[in-house]
Amino acid sequence: MTGGGQLAGSAAGDLPSLASLLAALPGPMRQPRFAPASLPPRFAGAIRHGGPGREVDLSPLPARMRQETAWCLFRIIEIGGTVAVPAVNMLARRLGEAVADHEDGRGQPASLLDLPVQEWTRRIAHAVHRRTGRLPAATTIRNTASLLARVTGLLSAALDTGPWWRRDEWNPVEDGRIPLREHEPMGRYTVRFGQITTGWLRAGAQWHCKTGLETGTLAWSTVHRRVSGIREFDAFLSGRQVSGPALADGPAAVRALMLEFLARVRSRPASRGRRAGKPLTASAVASLAGEIEQFYMHMIGSKDDAAAALGDPRWLALGPEHHGFYRRGELPVPDRPPLEGQVISADSMTQIMAGAGLLGAPSAGEGYGDEQAMRITLLAALLGRRINEICMLDPGGVPSAACCSRNRR
Repeated sequence: MTGGGQLAGSAAGDLPSLASLLAALPGPMRQPRFAPASLPPRFAGAIRHGGPGREVDLSPLPARMRQETAWCLFRIIEIGGTVAVPAVNMLARRLGEAVADHEDGRGQPASLLDLPVQEWTRRIAHAVHRRTGRLPAATTIRNTASLLARVTGLLSAALDTGPWWRRDEWNPVEDGRIPLREHEPMGRYTVRFGQITTGWLRAGAQWHCKTGLETGTLAWSTVHRRVSGIREFDAFLSGRQVSGPALADGPAAVRALMLEFLARVRSRPASRGRRAGKPLTASAVASLAGEIEQFYMHMIGSKDDAAAALGDPRWLALGPEHHGFYRRGELPVPDRPPLEGQVISADSMTQIMAGAGLLGAPSAGEGYGDEQAMRITLLAALLGRRINEICMLDPGGVPSAACCSRNRR
């Protein structure tokens, strides 16, 4: 299922769990219209841009859609977002109008999840055109679709009882089932698997990333890079006669295909940034091609588990030819910055070590009275490690100088 579309396998109107979601709503939010001032302070402060006395008006919506929208507003606030009253009220009016404008008057959608966002926006545009004789502005449609996608994404995540990793969009903010590190710098960014159009590749990428997150072998930021590389590979496979994970018949054909993919990546221009329109850098090429290698290396090592979890026996066809596609030296090596000015000469090191004792000498004399800085300098010279690594050492676990010296030899 997708992040903002219908729930697979069941009509949204038949889902029994909406009542349990509504139990968490503050009393006023269960009414068709409510003023922000009537809500607890936490919620009232997050409902903005309404003006004095402006109410949230969900009355144009059918009963279930009204309840769903109210819960979504509650959820947006709960995860730290804000609600703009004019945008919500306009969405309610447009959705109500689209439902009432249904062509044959029968089978109107009763839930926000009965139709995908694209179909909702099409019906909204049709209803506005019928009423005014003009299509709504493109900006209005984009804003409406964006808010509707946010609402349906929250709702489908909450009502979805299937495996979280089979969703086409992974949003850790909306779905607490996604395992993350305790401090994840990219934890508010969505991974979109729906952009991978090849079905077996999308399913394999989802299972691979899910397994990596659960075992700790992949971090959320790594998942973003991995999926970016897989999307590039998916675009390469488009139009080619590749019927499954084995990619081609025989090692020679697999090798030829992957060399063709590498050539495509080498020649592809960057789409954004300072190098937009220019060929990708060596590091970008190595990263994109390397992500596919890492993906396949994991899948071949877990092909039995993958085939069982995905219900796709084609993964069992992976063989040694899929364990590393490129030979040593074939992937470009990123340019390294020159070392001039980054290496301390022997004479300079001698002078530094001769004066290191001054760092720890009492400040009453000629020293600086900083014994910690002296120890850090001596450890950096002895171990050859970065200063920030020395500073992060556990004082209770620092090995002796003699031990460090032996390890280096």
